[in-house]
Amino acid sequence: MRWRKALTNVLVLCFSTVLVLGVSEWAFRLMLFGGSPAFQWLRDAGAYADPFNEADHWKLYYLFGGEYGPPEHPHPRLGWRGAFQPKSLVHDDARQVGERRPVLLYGDSYAQCMPEVECFQGLLNSDSTFAQAHYLLNYGVGGYGVDQIALLCESTFQRYDRPFVIFSLMVSDMDRSPLDWRTGQKPYFTLKDEGLELKGVPIDPDPAHYIATHGPGIRSYLWRRFLHGPANVLPPSWNDRLKGHSAITAYKIELNTRILDRVVDQLRSSGVDFVFVVFHYLTPDQTEWMVGREDNWRDRMLRDFLDERNVPHIWSKDLILQDSAWTGDNLERYMLLDNGHPTTYFNALIAREMKKSVLAAPPPGSSLVDGPRTYADVAREMAETIRRDTTWSRQVKEKARAHGQTFEERLRDEAWYMVEQELDVVGEALRRHEAQATP
Repeated sequence: MRWRKALTNVLVLCFSTVLVLGVSEWAFRLMLFGGSPAFQWLRDAGAYADPFNEADHWKLYYLFGGEYGPPEHPHPRLGWRGAFQPKSLVHDDARQVGERRPVLLYGDSYAQCMPEVECFQGLLNSDSTFAQAHYLLNYGVGGYGVDQIALLCESTFQRYDRPFVIFSLMVSDMDRSPLDWRTGQKPYFTLKDEGLELKGVPIDPDPAHYIATHGPGIRSYLWRRFLHGPANVLPPSWNDRLKGHSAITAYKIELNTRILDRVVDQLRSSGVDFVFVVFHYLTPDQTEWMVGREDNWRDRMLRDFLDERNVPHIWSKDLILQDSAWTGDNLERYMLLDNGHPTTYFNALIAREMKKSVLAAPPPGSSLVDGPRTYADVAREMAETIRRDTTWSRQVKEKARAHGQTFEERLRDEAWYMVEQELDVVGEALRRHEAQATP
């Protein structure tokens, strides 16, 4: 019968199409992941996933042998770390604070700074007006998302006596918050009821194992290459639906709002003075993000968040617009055009505003509200423990003579060393997380 023949033809066509597509996908994956140098040109993570929206992009970047790999020794709670100790999270320069008020700067590479520019700790700690009673500790870590910045802040700010907190973020750090992997595995929050749930900790110490068990979730690399390539001439509305940009943006807004609310609530409930710093990625080829424009979701969301909650803040675009040296076309004075990070000149402008915020703060109280023991408290307790231990005290005296120090100077160094190496702030946090995760 004619309809049976037609049905047979349709089924054969469908089967043939599925077979061809399946074989093509298999062959394409073999070219992508087979390791042949002949197909290296295909191994571009951006051709298959969006770096602003998908961890799959960064996982492919790793699998394709990207220049920046995961850390050799991943941090169990943060993914990777900066100038602080892995267990205690004591900053490497914490001993320099002395009796001064610690100013704690948190953020990503914009806070950490590029090697070729003078950074905030150098600018402020050499400023006699600032450094007489304050000392800045830079906790900035390159590549951090808002989630990692928040986790590091909440784990450390109460460990310092009378701190002033500078919480900074670069606007696209918010794009990193939903990701479980960037240049390496990272912690991340998910929405839970009206709050947040921390996922991805402890970090897998073997990046290759994590990727093997949490690899890219791409079903068809051929389809993704079309979707993210120049051959895609689909209407914007179709692309938005297929790529999910609107839904992802809505999720990022809600997620980052809750993370930042958590930060502000913790700082305020602890009675800590603080200011937010918002950095902007500014390059001439990204006109929608440029100085004088804020018609993008990141700027709008952050402006609304900070204004609605009366959060004191420094807005980097405003500083450029207010600067007498700004002509409208001399961005290179403010930003390193090859990577979008601030120059020494722009860091100095931002540091000046940081200094104003710190010096304008009222004299701090004697201690934080319901805070844990500070690093300084633990160091003083450790010094007394050493002093009471006859053998240990004698060893410290011998080291003091060998290094040309007084006993008290060496005692302080030994006590701080023990705090840095033995205080397990990270372990305590991981145990709390495990207990909360257990039903």
